[in-house]
Amino acid sequence: MPDPAPRHDPGARAPQPESTVISVASTTGDVVQVGQARDIRIIHEHVHPAHGPLVEPLRAFTAAVRDRWDGESERIPIQVRWQEAPEELTDHRANMRDRDGADPPDPAGTLDRIAEVFRRTPDGRLVVLGGPGAGKTFLATRFVLDVLDLVKDRHDDLAVPIIFDLGSWDPTARSLREWMLDRLGLDFPRSDTDTLFRAGHVLPVLDGFDEIAEGLRDVALKAINEYRGPLLLTSRPAEYAAAVETTKALEKATVVQLCELTRDEATDHLWRTAKKRMNHDGSTRTGWDPVLRALREHPDTPACRALTAALSSPLMVWLARTIYAYGNDPEELLDTTRFGDREALEDHLLSSLVPTVFDPIPGGHSEKASRRWDPAYAERRLRHLARHLQRLHDAQDLAWWQVSRSMHRASRALVIALVIGLTVFLAVFPMHVAIGLWAGLDLGEALRTSRTSGLLNAGAAGIAFGIAYAAVITLGRAGTEPSRMRLPLHGGGSVQRSSGKRIATRIAVAALLGIGFGFVGGAGSRLVLAWLENPLHLTAFWVDGVLYAIMYGTGSAVVFGTAALLEAPIRTESAADPISLLRSNRVTTLQMLLVFGPAFGVVVGLSGSALVALFGGNLWGVPLYWNAIAMIQYAAVGAVGGGLAAALSFTAWGEWLVFGRLWLPLAGRLPWRTVTFLHDAHRLGVLRTHGSVYQFRHGRLRDHLAATEHAMSREGNGSRSAP
Repeated sequence: MPDPAPRHDPGARAPQPESTVISVASTTGDVVQVGQARDIRIIHEHVHPAHGPLVEPLRAFTAAVRDRWDGESERIPIQVRWQEAPEELTDHRANMRDRDGADPPDPAGTLDRIAEVFRRTPDGRLVVLGGPGAGKTFLATRFVLDVLDLVKDRHDDLAVPIIFDLGSWDPTARSLREWMLDRLGLDFPRSDTDTLFRAGHVLPVLDGFDEIAEGLRDVALKAINEYRGPLLLTSRPAEYAAAVETTKALEKATVVQLCELTRDEATDHLWRTAKKRMNHDGSTRTGWDPVLRALREHPDTPACRALTAALSSPLMVWLARTIYAYGNDPEELLDTTRFGDREALEDHLLSSLVPTVFDPIPGGHSEKASRRWDPAYAERRLRHLARHLQRLHDAQDLAWWQVSRSMHRASRALVIALVIGLTVFLAVFPMHVAIGLWAGLDLGEALRTSRTSGLLNAGAAGIAFGIAYAAVITLGRAGTEPSRMRLPLHGGGSVQRSSGKRIATRIAVAALLGIGFGFVGGAGSRLVLAWLENPLHLTAFWVDGVLYAIMYGTGSAVVFGTAALLEAPIRTESAADPISLLRSNRVTTLQMLLVFGPAFGVVVGLSGSALVALFGGNLWGVPLYWNAIAMIQYAAVGAVGGGLAAALSFTAWGEWLVFGRLWLPLAGRLPWRTVTFLHDAHRLGVLRTHGSVYQFRHGRLRDHLAATEHAMSREGNGSRSAP
């Protein structure tokens, strides 16, 4: 078959001049011209040339960024085009002239020239606008890789382009710089990331301005304007225009708008990416040949007009290419009885992706991954996840530490209380039995007393930690996030120099938690015993409450304060993907538990002995009984029960264990092998990785799955309520 349209090599780049100069805006607003060199240098006034200890970290940082996006980029990209945006969306031209007073060059171009267009902007500030599915995020990915290619082997004055998904930024809570530093800490958990950022070795690629909550976009645009360095910003046109209307356009920024694909551009890509088949005469053909021929020879028929309109979006071209790569016949797209217009075709393509890629077709590109899951089952789980993201204010990030947020806060607190109570009982009961037998009790008596003590401890732990967890998720602006710190158990890194305020805050919060747990445990246990066994226990109500509060409050303050002093940054030579971040946090949490659990128990036991000695064995007329067995018992309960309860309640991995691995799979809302499922969905192209989180391949795919889930849920509720 002859080529349906003239083709060019999508990987080819325009020839670069022997010497290139980039003029970019400094943080003071002045234009700084960077010296001539064979390599393009994208830097600004506050980029300090890397030397000494920063050279190797910058080299490793650059390699990590390249490795991350190499796997997400297209081998044969769709050649999107852009043109200059309407005048009302841009800054005054006088503000964008170079130092010689010349107007900025025409920014029109194609995907293979994105780095060159950015290089030619007078101030290194570029805004890319495009409708849904126009290819904004894909363009941002190509920009990162192309810039890294252009500055290959330069690591002294390089600003590494980093994609930041703006959908997770609340500009009223954190400044742009603070938020970017926070995201870098999650995606690149290196001890030197903060230093590289502050030295100017990060070029922000701010993707998805339109994903910011509607009422916050004007605030966000003002905050982005306050960032004076080079950047690239992407957005849908209407959302950016609305923000510009209430504030002003991004200062000194070149603004371009992506164009729809022409029929020839779309068909050329489908033909070049289709699998070849041999004809009997030795010629080759593809499964797309009949469709492409119809589009070329009969473009004005209703079927061809509808399909041409649908394929004007790069997203729809990608979906069509993926869905019809193996076995399916694309000629069905010309069936006007099934697909009468563009909307019907787009809905069909969006609906067909998940069932197609999860169908284990022999010879498919990911047969092993798709064989693990039934397509209908996979679609149900993905619909639930999409609906979960929609409930999180249309969030894009599918983070493993946020899966619990699909539940109401009260339900989450009750689940934590239940799980901690059960865990503490299962952990403490055998210890009580062993201590009772060691103290000389017979087996029956040891079991009876241990059962009572275990239930009391479990109830106290469940209630106390359930209340504390509810307070944290209600009062805190953000939930628990993965730890970026570790204990320097094996050397290889300096101890974190924590501020006195940070350490004091950690100690105060830990002490309050310990006091609350101690009082609930001590006073609550006496109330239960007074009700079940003997009213005389009421005489020790306040005594036990105060003593337990001091013991557990002291233990919590000492242990958490020591942890704040000793913890050190996580060191890694690579970027964090969702699975590696989960594994590293599991290791960190278990290390903390193994080290600080016993330490907490020792402090509790010793503080109990000190209190009894201080009060002379009597407090408010109530005799205090304490011996070696009591000290061991309280220390053991504190070490195992308190350690497990804190790990499950207040660490990201513990919360994931409770909800992601236990409760939500038990409720049928997540698969039992959630991590494997998300990994396979990524391999099959439904999800993508964005640093330490997963995202749906496109926002329209997420919205389509969420809308389907919502509609099916309403339909199911209606059928159940019908007579």
